[in-house]
Amino acid sequence: MRVVVSGRWSSVQDLPTLLVAQLTGIGICPIIVKHNFKRLWEKFGRVLWCRIVHVVSIKPCGIEGAFWVLCFIFLRVIGKKVIVHWIGTDVLELTPSFGYWFSKLGSVHLSQAPWLVEELGAKGVKSTWIPILPSLSAVHKPLPETLTVLTYLGGDESRNDFYGKNEAEKLIRGFPDVNFLILGRVSEEDKLDLPNANYLGFVEHKGMGDVYSSSTVLLRLTKHDGLSLMVLEALNHGRYVIWTKDFPYCYMVENSSEAKEYLEMLRGVRLINEGGLKLIDNDFNNIKWANKLVGVYREVVGDKC
Repeated sequence: MRVVVSGRWSSVQDLPTLLVAQLTGIGICPIIVKHNFKRLWEKFGRVLWCRIVHVVSIKPCGIEGAFWVLCFIFLRVIGKKVIVHWIGTDVLELTPSFGYWFSKLGSVHLSQAPWLVEELGAKGVKSTWIPILPSLSAVHKPLPETLTVLTYLGGDESRNDFYGKNEAEKLIRGFPDVNFLILGRVSEEDKLDLPNANYLGFVEHKGMGDVYSSSTVLLRLTKHDGLSLMVLEALNHGRYVIWTKDFPYCYMVENSSEAKEYLEMLRGVRLINEGGLKLIDNDFNNIKWANKLVGVYREVVGDKC
């Protein structure tokens, strides 16, 4: 079966590439294209070649939202099946009026996280939870000798509040004896001049294993979220997670005050998060979820095999 995967890229989650990796080798022939106008005729030829266009995250509002409505109308006219995969921020940005059009024009809508199914439903889009996952294989490395907190605070200034920068910095100041590993491109003027604030910048995915192994807990104080790959990877390494979402084997908090209590509790912990390891092993096998996605593809195009 021939599928074109079109997606938005970010430095944090390269979900389109992960999706192609999941599909390769299980009876699907995926071709990946980016959401831009470069080499447009080549991309058009790839769309004509395929049976399904699987779109990973869109800008569902304003001029870009109107552009996607036109794209989906065009794809329907030429007989292509469109699958829209909603990731997180795109659900937050979606307006009910655009939700109406996308619900009519998409053949199938999928959600990266189970709670996004409910959020999309409130905006008129019926979806099914099928996550895009990295290859996860349990890592049983011991926790560091002293409490070490990993967090992500990157992005431009407009995203600081979204990633809970101010709340995280309260904890960095409040725990001077705790080492904080801070991922993301943070400008020099935004960096805290504190000995326990260690800014790692952007780390390639192949180097993230060492980062997770150097930490005790992942701190994620986002205002809104999909199914964070950082959370899954931290659990895959047997690390603890403090998150603003209700998720198995994670500590759910709303602010830094609540997170403070869990950090105090984790000061002396020596055992890895075995429950998180089992969760990843049992429920987040990427081949299992890829096969479920293939089932969606076959249903959409009417294949019986």
